[in-house]
Parts: sequence; C-alpha cells; structure tokens
Amino acid sequence: MGDTRLGIGDFWGSYPGTVWPIEPLWCVQDPHKEPDMTDATLRGTRLGANSYETESYIEYAPRQRVTYSCPMSHATVVPMSVEAEEIPYLWECRCGREATRLDAIAPEPKYVKVPRTHWDMLLERRTIADLEELLAERLELLHSQRGGSTRRKSA
Repeated sequence: MGDTRLGIGDFWGSYPGTVWPIEPLWCVQDPHKEPDMTDATLRGTRLGANSYETESYIEYAPRQRVTYSCPMSHATVVPMSVEAEEIPYLWECRCGREATRLDAIAPEPKYVKVPRTHWDMLLERRTIADLEELLAERLELLHSQRGGSTRRKSA
C-alpha cells in the first residue's frame, strides 16, 4: 500500500510527493473512513436558498377540485382535500365579491338572534299602561317642584 498522507509540502508548493517526517493532524487522511459532512465542501451551494430533498418517495394527499362562480361570471377553482369534512359554500372571488359553489345546494340561513335594545328589555318588565302611569306621576312631581306651571315658557 502506498502512503495516503499528504505532505506539508503538498500544500505550500514544495516538490510534489514530499512527505515531511512530522505532519499536523489535519493533513492525515484515513482511506477507510466514510466521508461525512465535515469532509464535503459546501462552497457555492447557496445554503438555505435551495432544498436538497427530493420528492421521489412522497405520496400526496388525494385532492378534489371545487369550482366557485361569482355574479361577474368569474370561475374560481380551488383544490381541496378529499378528506375535508366541510367544504365552504361561499368563497371570495378575485374581484372581491362572494362566489358560490356550482355543485352544491345553498345551505339554509342560520337563525340570527336580533340584539335586544333598552326599550325591548323595558317592555319585558312593564306594560305600556304601567309606563304611561309612571310617566304621569313623574311629570306631576316635576311640575310641583317647578312651581305648578304646566306650560312651557317660550324663549
């Protein structure tokens, strides 16, 4: 077997094949060692910019194409998983309007509870007759505090 060590002279331009008697450890190459990442050069590979993974053993999830149409006659095709439990009936079109699915029936509108106003809550506690009676009492009390005048003074 030949000598697999690199001589220091090989790095600094002395005669080729010159082997110095004492060489630093970084010069010794083991022929039985498997090359690893530290031995491989990565110069010029733009690390982080490209992926080195291949798609050879990847199995993609099955998909279906769902078509939506908007009032402006735009057709939008969206790929969705076959395993999707609920596919939306509405989708936003590229023009900003709502597009509907072509292959589905419109769902029934959900019941929306109307927000209660102060007047609605008041009517839950009192009747109109009770409110008119209460108004008359408060007006009478107000007029008695002002001096009994029931007419407004004009400006």
